[in-house]
Amino acid sequence: MLSACGAFVLVAFTAVQTSILRGPDNVVGIVDGDVTLDCRTNASQKVEWTFRQFGETVAVDESKFPGHHRSFRTSDGRHSLTLERLTFYNAGRYVCRVVGMSEGGVDAAAAFVVVVADPPRCTKNITSRLAYNNSVSLECSVTFFGQHSLTLEWLAPDGEVIDEQQYPSGDLPYVARLPLSVKAEAIRGYNLSTVDYKCRASFSNGTTAFVDEASNPPEFRRNTCSVPLSALVVSPIDVSSQAASKTDRILVGLVPVIGLILLVIIIICLYRWRAKKNLEFRNLPLVRGNSGTPDNPNNEGCGQNAEAWQLMPCERDNDKRCGGEKAETGAPTPVAAEPQNEPGRLSEGQRH
Repeated sequence: MLSACGAFVLVAFTAVQTSILRGPDNVVGIVDGDVTLDCRTNASQKVEWTFRQFGETVAVDESKFPGHHRSFRTSDGRHSLTLERLTFYNAGRYVCRVVGMSEGGVDAAAAFVVVVADPPRCTKNITSRLAYNNSVSLECSVTFFGQHSLTLEWLAPDGEVIDEQQYPSGDLPYVARLPLSVKAEAIRGYNLSTVDYKCRASFSNGTTAFVDEASNPPEFRRNTCSVPLSALVVSPIDVSSQAASKTDRILVGLVPVIGLILLVIIIICLYRWRAKKNLEFRNLPLVRGNSGTPDNPNNEGCGQNAEAWQLMPCERDNDKRCGGEKAETGAPTPVAAEPQNEPGRLSEGQRH
């Protein structure tokens, strides 16, 4: 009984000692860049790496890996494989396997490398400042090759996903393109900032065909690009209100100006009217009213009953009272009165 237990512990210990403690993760690499796969085992174990190119069925050992690569091992059982200056030929399945593995443990772990040509590219078709409601054509593109399918998403300035599409992997590098047509949005105010439409690229989770395959979605470190658009004037409704408000401000500003102009016109008119009246007054003769003067103590003259001197036009040139020859002063000239015959009375001649 004791020996049986000892044998079981020995087998379990051997399995633990010879198992993969942690396998590599799925990764995304960019052409001409580097990626590193990490694998961890017991410190006393060695590993070997194999590679099967995407779309192929036969795996090759490390000596036949495409391009430049290097492997490294630490004393605590950490193993790493670095692929340098990537090309699309590096895309595929990489396996870390323990050398001399005994039965009872996981002897290998696999991960996939996806290769992309470059980070997502965002383009736009505008060359000048936008006007409200203009259409803008955007495009996001990624060229990739590998096991995992690609998803492209367009995000609005507020972060909402407004369009997305998935692109499955194939046997050849594939150019994924996601176009987008947007209307130039309005922002209150003028030239406050810019708005960005962002494209996000991500790869799907792995379909785990084996228990030793990594299932994490490969991380795309530079997985976004953005298109900045200039901030626009306010929307048509706001433009109308802005125009009305501007008109109101203009009218309010013109009120004092118009009032000042009218005041100046009134003053000029009054001045001209007064000047005209003064000219007429200077052309009229002076006459004496019935207030009494030394020359006419009884207020007798050609003027009408007035309280003071009056200005009147003369109707007769020889009117001595109205500017003609000056009336003689002194005692009044006696006038002989002729006798009038009264009825019933005889004159002296008739009586004699």
